[in-house]
Amino acid sequence: MPFRIADYREAGIFRDEEQRTLAEKHGLSAEHVNELSLLVGNALDVGSYVTFVRISRSRVQRDLERAFNRERLRADPLLDDIGVLNQVFAALSLPYFVPMPEDSSDAVHMAGPPEAIWGTGTRDLAISGPHIPVTLNVARKVLVPDNRRNEYDSRRRFVVQQCCYVALDAGWQLSFTTDARLTRDQRTGPLVELIKDVLRLVTDPPQLISGETIIGDIKIARTSIARNGDYPALK
Repeated sequence: MPFRIADYREAGIFRDEEQRTLAEKHGLSAEHVNELSLLVGNALDVGSYVTFVRISRSRVQRDLERAFNRERLRADPLLDDIGVLNQVFAALSLPYFVPMPEDSSDAVHMAGPPEAIWGTGTRDLAISGPHIPVTLNVARKVLVPDNRRNEYDSRRRFVVQQCCYVALDAGWQLSFTTDARLTRDQRTGPLVELIKDVLRLVTDPPQLISGETIIGDIKIARTSIARNGDYPALK
């Protein structure tokens, strides 16, 4: 999804007029809408490394071997920035890198530390031995999702979870309804409609998400919140 990723500096993502609209339309207090703005802004902050796709080390290695054997790689590239590509190689503990045009052949330029890639945890990411240069085209073809069809947008789920936290703080239930009057029995309800509006505001161009997709995200968020123990009534 084309989320509005930026450095929100703990100031929230919604403008004053957007906060007023959300408060009036959904019956939320100014405090709760301000909390929502802060939480969603933190979720979509440029420094927030939320998981996006699954890229496995073994598959990347296999595809690199195919590329070195001059086999054709049929994959839709996901990344373009050389620094980010090198960051992912390092996070996968692989000794490969794409040289910057102005760098020497053994210089590795990264957008940030390997540890900044979500999911690396506290693993030792030091790579022994020399780094091996690969072309930008090869790197773009091997650093792709394991299964693009089965991938989901974790940022969307993270935004939905922040909406659920605020809804609980406002005394709402994490529930939804089915309106038979709507085409194909669309899922609806106060929480679903709030999430739809939030997702429209934080995407550019604004995205309209189906109620069914949102329901799936709400169920996952509910399980996660219950597991965290923040709201004992959810257990």
